[in-house]
Amino acid sequence: MYIRKATQRDLGAIISLCQETILKVNIKDYSAEQVKIWSESTGDEQKMANRIGKQFFFVAEGDNELIGVASIDMKGCIDLMYTACHHQGESVATQLLEKLIGIAKKLALKSVTADVSLTAKGFFEKNEFKILQEQEVKLNGMTYRNLKMEKLI
Repeated sequence: MYIRKATQRDLGAIISLCQETILKVNIKDYSAEQVKIWSESTGDEQKMANRIGKQFFFVAEGDNELIGVASIDMKGCIDLMYTACHHQGESVATQLLEKLIGIAKKLALKSVTADVSLTAKGFFEKNEFKILQEQEVKLNGMTYRNLKMEKLI
C-alpha cells in the first residue's frame, strides 16, 4: 500500500470509492434510504474537487487502485475517511489516520475531531478517540445519527 496526496485526477475514483463504501458498509447501521441519499451526496464533483484543493487530502493505493481516502482541514477536523469495502480490516484507515494526525501535529494542533458514523465508531474508539456528543444531522432532508469524537494529540 502506498499513501500519497490526492490530485484532481483522482476525483472520479474518490467519488466511486466513497459511494460504494457507504452503500455496502454503512448499510449495517443505516437504512437503505439513508445510505442512498448519503452516497449520492458524495457525488458532487465540484464539492469534492474543492476538498481536494483546500484540505490535506490523501489516498491509499494498492493493487493499482484506490483503496482508501482521508482528509483533514487546517483546524484538525477530519472530513473524510473511507476504506474500500473489499479492503476493510487491512489497516488502510489506520495508516491514513496516522498521516492525518501527523499533519495535525505539524500544524501544532492539540487535538483532532471527527463527525463519526455509527459504523466507524469502533475504529475511532480503538484509535483513542473519545465521544464528545451524540448528534443528529440532516442531509438532504434525511436525519442521521452520528458522533462528534475527539483525540488529544
